[in-house]
Amino acid sequence: MRSATAWQVPLWVGLMAAGCMGEVSTRPGAGQLSQGLNILRAQADRGLEAAYVKADHVIYLETRVGPLKPAEMRQAEPDEPQYELDVRYLDALGNTFSVQRGGDRFIDPSWAADIARAQTRAAINKDGREADFLLAQEAAGALELAALPAAMAEHVVSAARQGRVIPSAYPELAVRAAQLSAQQRDITYTDWYWQEADVFKKPVALVGKHHAVLAWDYSNQSSSWYMNINTCNHGTCAASMGFVCFSNSGWQDHPLSSYFTGEGSGSTDSVSGGCLTPYDWWTGSGTHNSNDDAWYELWQVQNGQQGSPWSQAGYDNGGNYFACDCAAGCNDWVHTISCWPSH
Repeated sequence: MRSATAWQVPLWVGLMAAGCMGEVSTRPGAGQLSQGLNILRAQADRGLEAAYVKADHVIYLETRVGPLKPAEMRQAEPDEPQYELDVRYLDALGNTFSVQRGGDRFIDPSWAADIARAQTRAAINKDGREADFLLAQEAAGALELAALPAAMAEHVVSAARQGRVIPSAYPELAVRAAQLSAQQRDITYTDWYWQEADVFKKPVALVGKHHAVLAWDYSNQSSSWYMNINTCNHGTCAASMGFVCFSNSGWQDHPLSSYFTGEGSGSTDSVSGGCLTPYDWWTGSGTHNSNDDAWYELWQVQNGQQGSPWSQAGYDNGGNYFACDCAAGCNDWVHTISCWPSH
């Protein structure tokens, strides 16, 4: 394979002609790749697959493109990617350690299964995971310099942003990790996890607010933050907006990969919520928007929810079923759920 500096458009054209994006992905090992960024597959209407190598350490990145964002979000955010895009970074063993979800569910349904399966398949080593995050950051910069066709621009932007969502970019995570490490001396858990949900927002269309959640997972086994899930909720992703508040799950016997499954019910009249309903800027009456999604994601982490998306249950402080019935006040998180405004 060739490095980013040598990669040219004819390779991309050849991959499209061969129909590679429709085949099952097999990831080459570090010894089969060049140092630096290796573009493996690229197709604008499907996704990007690449690997980044430094010495004998390799990570992989992938994107998938979904539907156009709702018209209201495209109009309110013309400089943002116009399509919902998913991004994931994987370590050498195929464990996802950083992922962006553009809409309510992953565009490629196999991603959810991969995340859930892989995270419990192998022990996470602290030094190795920290190196993975640093390589993701380097890969982000290399990807921006690669001579990819203009049609791949939204894939590049999204993947580069997600590559920079690493624990060292958030000083409060180091403080929290020290606190959690101290707690470990008083517990006997061998494979437990602590999840944090950070809520972010931005104003849109003068009177509106767009919310999303960036969630982190701390592993008692490795004494480190080893994974994040960055939600976008049909618009700008959480890590690209302003911080609002945070909450946490406490110690759990299941990892973050058990969360964010998406609602299974399309009814706002049942306690299961209703985020499977169609998107609508104004929400209510059997629809939902980003505020509903973010409230649901926050609730999931705070309450340690996992398993079937049909069995989630909860209410906000106004008595509305969570979360897709938020027309009456889910814009202000501090007043609808325990979410602390300062770290």
